[in-house]
Amino acid sequence: MVLKDMPKSILLDIRFLAAAEHSSIEAFLLKLDPRSRRERFFGPASDTSIAQHVMTALKGGGVFFGAFVGGRLRGIAELHSHRADVAEAAFVVEPSFRNRGIGTKLLISVLEAATTRGFR
Repeated sequence: MVLKDMPKSILLDIRFLAAAEHSSIEAFLLKLDPRSRRERFFGPASDTSIAQHVMTALKGGGVFFGAFVGGRLRGIAELHSHRADVAEAAFVVEPSFRNRGIGTKLLISVLEAATTRGFR
């Protein structure tokens, strides 16, 4: 996939992030600036709460997708189910990579995962 407003030589790769990649997920979320953290977590989020969120989500069957631009993680989407009939999705893209279609591609991946798991 090619990104909007980026050279065609820079490709976007969206892929599932396995539980073994928890340190990459955590590192990405920890490097978010304060505003992006508030937007993603709907309020301030400490380093400790972010680390706990990642581990709890993965242990609870949460699904993470990563958006890689030029091989570097630039966005994450999450799908969590707290009840059998309800799923929740969350997204965050680095500010300098926003408005280029990354969030849309992550949303498509999350919707496909939700459908596969029986959510509507």
